Amino acid sequence: MKLIRVLVTGVVAAALAGCSLSSAGMVDLDSVPYSFHAPGGLESKLAVEPMSGPWGEEVFAGGVESAAIVNYKPEEGDPTIFMVVYYMPEDVYDGAIFPDEPSMYGTEVARADGYVLAVAGPQDSIFDSATDDGKNIDALSAVIYDSETYMPE
Repeated sequence: MKLIRVLVTGVVAAALAGCSLSSAGMVDLDSVPYSFHAPGGLESKLAVEPMSGPWGEEVFAGGVESAAIVNYKPEEGDPTIFMVVYYMPEDVYDGAIFPDEPSMYGTEVARADGYVLAVAGPQDSIFDSATDDGKNIDALSAVIYDSETYMPE
């Protein structure tokens, strides 16, 4: 009986450890069926909210199925938008691409099962790169267009 209890405890502990390791650093992207792996423990600096307002209405009317705004929480001051994540049928994304214009839905980072995950990140520096917040934004910006940083739910 004692051996069974030890084995069960070991299996449960291993399973829980695997879960915490696989979810460590992950940011659930709300209604978008993906999670984002933030580097260096920066997930605590990010907060996700659903897209709303006039831009949200336009995006959803255009065929985007889900979208989320990812805010960055600086050391001081109010949170600021870091990136917007869009999830839509591939024909919606492809139909929004025009020559000599940036895509209105950002850059494609994943395409699977007829859907596209696209990200629109900062176009310029949000914070002075010599500050901790600037270094954090640089680290986040370095990975937001890498498909390997996103996990389907």
